[in-house]
Amino acid sequence: RNDEVLLLMQLPESLSPETLEKQNKLSIVSSSPGAQACLVTDTQSFALSRVETSNALVLVPSGIEGNLKPPTQAESGFGANEQPSKKAKTSGQNGKENEHDFLIRSNCHLLGGETGAYFLELQEKELNLDTLQKMLPTFNPFNCYKKFDGGISLTDLACNCQLSESQVKNGLEALQALEYHSKYSLVSEEAWQSVRQAIVAALTECEEFENCCIKNQNRMVSETLKRMAESYPQAEAVIRLVLSKMAKTKDTEQGNILIDFRQVAVIIAHQLFAKALTWAEDELCKEWQAKVPGASQQISLDMLKGVAIRISGSTGTTWEYMPSEKLAKDPKERLRQLFTLRKKWSKVDLLTYLKPLLGSNVDEFLANSTTTISDNRDGEAIYLLVNN
Repeated sequence: RNDEVLLLMQLPESLSPETLEKQNKLSIVSSSPGAQACLVTDTQSFALSRVETSNALVLVPSGIEGNLKPPTQAESGFGANEQPSKKAKTSGQNGKENEHDFLIRSNCHLLGGETGAYFLELQEKELNLDTLQKMLPTFNPFNCYKKFDGGISLTDLACNCQLSESQVKNGLEALQALEYHSKYSLVSEEAWQSVRQAIVAALTECEEFENCCIKNQNRMVSETLKRMAESYPQAEAVIRLVLSKMAKTKDTEQGNILIDFRQVAVIIAHQLFAKALTWAEDELCKEWQAKVPGASQQISLDMLKGVAIRISGSTGTTWEYMPSEKLAKDPKERLRQLFTLRKKWSKVDLLTYLKPLLGSNVDEFLANSTTTISDNRDGEAIYLLVNN
């Protein structure tokens, strides 16, 4: 019968039989009828593939489930008057006869060997963050025209991805997903930035959060809520999520959170450039240092990478606002935008905006897309866009 069909399963090196026995959860899932099935454990998932074979021959007892019992005389295949011997004698290597338990006939499954035989091969599956991201709805409290259904549960995400819940949770953490009432979604950039602004306002205005140290998280949430332009039911959950991503260190025993000062300083820098797109370097440093929380915290011009570019001229040094998040995500389009703003670039400035997108491939990209000339003042290479 079809429900009695047994299949061999070839385990990969990362999944031993001993590991399988220790799993709290072991299931075979499929995201939809006709889709590829997967074996899911507590922390791993494996795609099941059918592989044809004619090499494996395995006998499996029919009564593999439950406690195995010796077959009755009728089941054994012996006639009514036949009595199988309890012992069978065979000759050993030393010429002496050895006694063994006699093997009686039993119904078994023969796996493999016949035409068209196959086994199931397991291939470990890895989480694809892009796939997971596309499954998550975006929560935007400022979009009153779009109804938000609350997100997707962890169980549904794991089923749709055909992965273990542990793998999906790691992915949700990497995507900075919001958990609200056991459902997950992505926070819109607008909502994320508004909460960051409110947190920074609380840090700079409340003395109890001196030097970006939060000793009472509930108090910080309360002060942040006061400074938000608009409140909504998920606001507290979003604040706690943003705080966790802004934290440099966490003291779980004392409940303290030390906010990353660099992140706070960058947010304040954006606020200054919102008032004026170009600043003299001395004036910028003075105003910037005055606005950061904590007298012991010191700003650094290195923090402005990806925020603004430094321009040296005969009248002095200035900083011009050019936030990387406002530029295109495609490297070629971003390069075109950069050279639209300026005809000549130093390599240091180009790397600031291109390396986050290209990583180690940035030098090859620049070699194919730009040409260089020497700056007569200091010999530094100046990059020009190649006209394709």
